[in-house]
Amino acid sequence: METHYLVTILILAAICLAFVIARSFARKKREAQKDVSMDTKEPDITPLPSEPDEVIILDPIHVNEPDSTILLYRKEGLLVFGATRVSIDLIKDISINNASNFYIPCAYHILLMLKDGRVVHIPAGQNGEWANEVLEQLREAIFTGEPK
Repeated sequence: METHYLVTILILAAICLAFVIARSFARKKREAQKDVSMDTKEPDITPLPSEPDEVIILDPIHVNEPDSTILLYRKEGLLVFGATRVSIDLIKDISINNASNFYIPCAYHILLMLKDGRVVHIPAGQNGEWANEVLEQLREAIFTGEPK
C-alpha cells in the first residue's frame, strides 16, 4: 500500500515540474516577442505639431482616452498612438490580429510590420468589423496618402 503513495507523490512531483518548465518557456517566449509599445526607453518628449492631418478612432467606446486614437502627421511622416511614435517610412505592411484567449474574448489588434523586423501591436477594441474599418483607413492613409 505504501508503494501506491510513493507512486502518487512521484506523479504529482512530475506534474509540478512540468508546469514550472512550461511557465518558464512561456515567459521566455513573451519576452522574446516584446513589441515597440512596451520598450523601456525614455519617452520622446519633442512636441507634436498642433493639428494632425488625420485622426483614426481605434475604439469608439473609449474615444476620449489617448490610447484609443491614432494621429497621422503626413508632413512629419509620423503615426502617433498613446505615447508611441512610429515613422511612416518604417512601415512595411499593416494587418489585423484576433488576439482572443479564454480570458479576453474578441480582442483585436492592428499590427504594423516595420522594415527592421519589429511588429507594433495596437489594441483596436472588441469589434471585428470596426477593426477591419480601421485597418482599411490606415492602409489608405499611409500607402496611398489619402484619407478615406
